[in-house]
Amino acid sequence: MKLKKRIAILSIICILFCGGVVFGMNGVKHINEIKSQNTTSDKIINEEVNEKSDEYTDLIELLQNQGMDDDKLQYTMEQFFEMTLLYPINDEELMTIKELVKDGADLSKIIDIYTFLQNSNASLKYIKDMYYYGKNIDFYGRYWIEDAFNYCSGQKEYELSMEEVQKYINEGMSIEDIRVANIISRSEVKNIRELLEEKQSGKIWGEIIYETYTDINLSAVKSTEDGGAILECIRLSKISDEPINEVYNDYSQSPQKTTNDIIVPKIIEAEKKVKELNLNVSESDTYFNELKNEVGDSLSEGEIKNLIQQKYTKSEIKQAITISEIDGRNIENVLAENKETNNLNVEGAYTDGLSY
Repeated sequence: MKLKKRIAILSIICILFCGGVVFGMNGVKHINEIKSQNTTSDKIINEEVNEKSDEYTDLIELLQNQGMDDDKLQYTMEQFFEMTLLYPINDEELMTIKELVKDGADLSKIIDIYTFLQNSNASLKYIKDMYYYGKNIDFYGRYWIEDAFNYCSGQKEYELSMEEVQKYINEGMSIEDIRVANIISRSEVKNIRELLEEKQSGKIWGEIIYETYTDINLSAVKSTEDGGAILECIRLSKISDEPINEVYNDYSQSPQKTTNDIIVPKIIEAEKKVKELNLNVSESDTYFNELKNEVGDSLSEGEIKNLIQQKYTKSEIKQAITISEIDGRNIENVLAENKETNNLNVEGAYTDGLSY
C-alpha cells in the first residue's frame, strides 16, 4: 500500500510503514553487555560466515572494482554481514547480488531491498527487478522500496489512496490494523483490501495470519489479537531459528529484551567480521580526515594516526573519548583495557536498528 497524498495523516505514516524494530538505549546497553561475553553462539555465527568466506572475498573485489575506497568498503561490508547474519543467504541469492554489483549496482540499496523482503515475508525473486525500478527513479522518495515492490509484484492496483485509508479509520480500523494488513499483503496470498475486510468481519489477526502463512506453524498464536506482535515474532523466529511459540512466549513477557537477545549478537558479529577483513583503512586519507573532523581537539593528528595504525575503529576511538571525558582516564588506556575485555561500556555511544 502507498499513500498518494500524504497530507491529513502525515503524522501516522512512520507507524504505518514501519515493520521492524529500532534499537535505543536498551539496545546499546545490551550490545555492551554481550560484547563482554564469549558465547557459544559466537562460534556458530563465525562458522556460518566462514563457510562463504571465498565468495565474500569475491564480492569485496567487485566493490573495489567499482572504485570504492576502504573506509566506505568497511561500512558497506558491515551492512552486508549484518544482513547475512540476520537472514543467511543461499548460493542463488548471493549470485544474484554479485551479478548486480558486477553491473555497478549499489550494494547498500540491494541490502535495503533484501531486508525489506525478508522482514515482510515476501518473495526474494523480486530483488533484481526492484533494484532496477529504484535505479530508474534514482531511488527517490521515502517509500521507493515499497513502490518498487508493488510495481514488480503487481500489487499497485491494490494500493490504498489517502481517502480510502481515512475511510477505513472512520469505520473503526486503526492505523496498526492497516499497517499489519499492509505487511501481510506482501505475501501475495490476499491483497490489503481482502485482509481488512476479514478484520472488519470480526476475525482477529491471529486467525487471519494463521490462514495466510500456511507454511509456518502458527497454532500457538492463532488466538492472539495483536497482529503486530505476531509479525515481529515471525521475523524473530526466522532470525533465531527458534520455534515461534517459544519466541512468542518470551516476547509477550518482555518484547525489548527478546528482540535484543536475538538481534544484538548478530550486529556485534558483523562488526567482528569486518575487522577480520583487514581492509587497511589507515591508508585512506578520507578515513583520517573524517576522524580528525569528528574528534575535534580531543586528539592530535599524531595521536589519531597512531590509533588508526593500531587498527582501532572510529566507533571505538570516539567511545573511548567519551569515557575519558567522563572518568578522566587516558584515551589510549581506555582502548588498551577494551582490548582485554572486548567492551567499551558507555551507554548511548552508538545505536543501530532495522526498518521496514
